[in-house]
Amino acid sequence: MPATRGRVDGESSGSLILTGVPGFGGFEHRQTTYDMVLSPDDLVTQVASWSHIAIHPEREQILADVRVLGERRADGGPLTLPHVTDCFRGQVEG
Repeated sequence: MPATRGRVDGESSGSLILTGVPGFGGFEHRQTTYDMVLSPDDLVTQVASWSHIAIHPEREQILADVRVLGERRADGGPLTLPHVTDCFRGQVEG
Protein backbone atom coordinates (compact mmCIF):
# COMPACT_ATOMS: atom_id res chain seq x y z
CA MET A 1 0.00 0.00 0.00
CA PRO A 2 1.55 3.34 -1.01
CA ALA A 3 2.15 5.93 1.68
CA THR A 4 -0.34 8.78 1.90
CA ARG A 5 1.01 12.17 2.76
CA GLY A 6 -0.93 14.98 4.31
CA ARG A 7 -0.54 18.58 3.41
CA VAL A 8 0.31 21.56 5.55
CA ASP A 9 -2.30 24.10 4.46
CA GLY A 10 -1.06 27.19 6.22
CA GLU A 11 -1.35 28.84 9.55
CA SER A 12 -4.35 29.42 11.75
CA SER A 13 -3.93 31.21 15.08
CA GLY A 14 -0.20 30.61 14.89
CA SER A 15 -0.54 26.86 14.33
CA LEU A 16 0.02 24.90 11.16
CA ILE A 17 -2.99 22.94 9.89
CA LEU A 18 -2.39 19.39 8.59
CA THR A 19 -5.15 18.08 6.31
CA GLY A 20 -5.81 15.33 3.83
CA VAL A 21 -4.68 12.28 5.80
CA PRO A 22 -7.28 9.52 5.40
CA GLY A 23 -8.15 7.69 8.62
CA PHE A 24 -7.12 10.53 10.91
CA GLY A 25 -9.22 13.16 12.62
CA GLY A 26 -7.72 16.14 14.32
CA PHE A 27 -4.04 16.81 14.70
CA GLU A 28 -2.11 18.43 17.52
CA HIS A 29 0.81 20.62 16.59
CA ARG A 30 3.78 21.71 18.67
CA GLN A 31 6.69 23.81 17.53
CA THR A 32 10.00 23.97 19.33
CA THR A 33 13.00 26.13 18.63
CA TYR A 34 16.57 25.87 19.75
CA ASP A 35 19.98 27.21 18.81
CA MET A 36 22.84 24.87 18.02
CA VAL A 37 26.15 26.52 18.92
CA LEU A 38 29.12 25.11 17.00
CA SER A 39 32.71 25.90 16.25
CA PRO A 40 33.68 25.86 12.56
CA ASP A 41 35.35 22.45 13.20
CA ASP A 42 32.11 21.13 14.73
CA LEU A 43 30.18 22.38 11.69
CA VAL A 44 32.51 20.51 9.32
CA THR A 45 32.17 17.35 11.45
CA GLN A 46 28.39 17.59 11.39
CA VAL A 47 28.18 18.17 7.63
CA ALA A 48 30.63 15.30 7.03
CA SER A 49 28.26 12.96 8.91
CA TRP A 50 25.35 13.57 6.53
CA SER A 51 24.97 10.51 4.31
CA HIS A 52 24.54 12.45 1.06
CA ILE A 53 27.80 14.28 1.78
CA ALA A 54 29.63 11.13 2.93
CA ILE A 55 29.06 9.49 -0.48
CA HIS A 56 29.35 12.60 -2.65
CA PRO A 57 32.20 12.41 -5.20
CA GLU A 58 33.24 15.99 -4.32
CA ARG A 59 33.04 15.42 -0.55
CA GLU A 60 36.45 16.91 0.28
CA GLN A 61 35.80 20.09 -1.71
CA ILE A 62 32.35 20.49 -0.12
CA LEU A 63 33.86 20.12 3.36
CA ALA A 64 36.62 22.60 2.52
CA ASP A 65 33.97 25.08 1.35
CA VAL A 66 31.94 24.50 4.54
CA ARG A 67 35.05 25.19 6.63
CA VAL A 68 35.76 28.47 4.79
CA LEU A 69 32.13 29.57 5.16
CA GLY A 70 32.04 28.55 8.84
CA GLU A 71 35.25 30.41 9.66
CA ARG A 72 34.08 33.51 7.80
CA ARG A 73 30.66 33.55 9.50
CA ALA A 74 32.06 32.72 12.96
CA ASP A 75 34.54 35.60 12.77
CA GLY A 76 36.60 34.13 15.62
CA GLY A 77 33.64 33.07 17.77
CA PRO A 78 31.07 30.28 17.69
CA LEU A 79 28.39 29.80 15.05
CA THR A 80 24.76 29.82 16.14
CA LEU A 81 22.42 27.80 13.93
CA PRO A 82 18.75 28.39 14.74
CA HIS A 83 16.50 25.32 14.41
CA VAL A 84 12.71 24.96 14.28
CA THR A 85 11.00 21.59 14.70
CA ASP A 86 7.31 21.09 13.90
CA CYS A 87 5.75 18.02 15.54
CA PHE A 88 2.31 16.62 14.71
CA ARG A 89 0.26 13.98 16.51
CA GLY A 90 -2.86 12.67 14.83
CA GLN A 91 -5.94 11.03 16.30
CA VAL A 92 -7.09 7.86 14.54
CA GLU A 93 -10.72 8.12 13.44
CA GLY A 94 -13.21 5.58 14.68
